[in-house]
Formats: sequence, structure tokens, C-alpha cells
Amino acid sequence: MATPSLRHGVSSFCFVAAIAVIMSMVFHVHAARAAETNAAQAFVQQNVDRVNALLDDPSVSADQRRMQFGRLLLSMADTRRIAMFVLGQYASGAMPEQLSTFQNAFTDYASLMKRGSTN
Repeated sequence: MATPSLRHGVSSFCFVAAIAVIMSMVFHVHAARAAETNAAQAFVQQNVDRVNALLDDPSVSADQRRMQFGRLLLSMADTRRIAMFVLGQYASGAMPEQLSTFQNAFTDYASLMKRGSTN
């Protein structure tokens, strides 16, 4: 049978070990969030650089620049998510084929809006 001081030592060890595990989990979550933030910042910076390169290119005509800019914006946008947001509560009652058709129509509409604003 263990003496009271040995039991106290084991429970202290368990307590310290539990604190260490909790602290490592907190630091791991913090590191994961920092990595996600860095990835998001890199994504934004990469796309800003792409847009700036396009806008600063003197060899591209204004019409080509508009078309390429529109394609670039569509490549950065999650059109499926935006389309589902537009549908709101009605998205849950739609069939997958209907959702796909709506997403395609929404993407075409967004493209037309971009082209329509230049005329």
C-alpha cells in the first residue's frame, strides 16, 4: 500500500502532466491559427500582385485588361458559395442539378455584369 506522500506525489505528477498537455494544446492551436493567418495573407498578397501586374502592363489593351481582370476576379471568387448565399434558405430545398444550373447561371450573370459595365 502506498504511503500518503507517494499518493500525493503521483497526484501532483498527474496534475502537472495535465497542465503540460493543456498548455501544449493551447500553443498548438495558436500555431495552427497563425499558420492559417499566414496562408490567408499569402493568398491575398499573391492576388494583389497578380492584379497589379495586370493593371501595370502597358502592352495590354484596355479591353483585354477588362476581360483579364474579370477572369482574375472570377478565379478568386468562390462562385458556388456566393450563389448559395444568394439563394439563402431556398438552397436547402433545391435539387443538386438545380443548384449546379443556378451556380452556372449566376457565374454567367456576374460575367455579363462585368462586361455590361464597360459599354
